[in-house]
Amino acid sequence: KTEGSVLMNDVFSKIKTKPLKIDVLISFYYSISNKPEKSDDYYKLFRQYVTNSEFLKEAKKQWKSVKSTSKGKKSPQFKFEDINGNKVELSSFEGKYVFIDVWATWCMPCLQQIPYMKDLEKKFEGKNIVFIGISVDKKDKKELWKKTIREKEMKGIQLFADKSFDSNFIKSYGIASIPRFILIDPQGKIVNSNMSKPSDKKTENFLQQLLK
Repeated sequence: KTEGSVLMNDVFSKIKTKPLKIDVLISFYYSISNKPEKSDDYYKLFRQYVTNSEFLKEAKKQWKSVKSTSKGKKSPQFKFEDINGNKVELSSFEGKYVFIDVWATWCMPCLQQIPYMKDLEKKFEGKNIVFIGISVDKKDKKELWKKTIREKEMKGIQLFADKSFDSNFIKSYGIASIPRFILIDPQGKIVNSNMSKPSDKKTENFLQQLLK
């Protein structure tokens, strides 16, 4: 066992109330993909304490997705519609860094990141990087998605995932919660499958180093 899993196991074993235990187990499940660097620890804990075979199956899928989208791996592809109905593929951006923002109109933390995302786009205008927003809204929210883009004057390339969280690209990364930020290099390889938020100063600093 790693030091992290021993520590988490120790904390979990001290929880006495069942509802709180369930809440913590749910957080373990989401942390498998939300904290890729600790996915092994969370997956082990989940397996240790959960007996429901369906939950275990889903957790294993999440864990496998995280493993297949770790740093240096070739990114899964997408082909999604932009705001004008044109199909846009990830492969068409090879040769550039790609910063992806997975969001939705109903997600308040996602909406809070929009001004910071716009600020990043402005700072790195003309550099070898493209900024792409991928909405995981349901199909019946497509018009609201377009309205939000217009009202918030969102820049970059705005795409609409074909099947919300069930879109192949989203499932490939094991994305279970948003916002989620992904950075891909000019060769189409993953730099970071869970990049820091645009509001975090280290995001800008990291991109500055990368795009010197």
